[in-house]
Amino acid sequence: MAPAFSSDDATPTDHSRPVALRELDAAQVHLARLVAAGLSDAEIASRLGQSVVDVQAAVGRVVERLHLRSRSELALLAVDDPGNRTRWTPRAG
Repeated sequence: MAPAFSSDDATPTDHSRPVALRELDAAQVHLARLVAAGLSDAEIASRLGQSVVDVQAAVGRVVERLHLRSRSELALLAVDDPGNRTRWTPRAG
């Protein structure tokens, strides 16, 4: 869904913005922060003791719940969260 723009200043209107991370439960926020840290689905699955398929589905549900278009948008939203203590670090190699 494309964002709605006001005719006055061509900026997204308030109703087109995704809901804040506070709308998610603790597990979903943690997942979003792991995505923001740059972890792959396989890496997240390993950390959480879940299957890759379960992680992919969970990420998809969070993206949908927040009315985002992609995993990248989720990462951007989560990395800007002031409560995010999961920081991205470059991978070796």
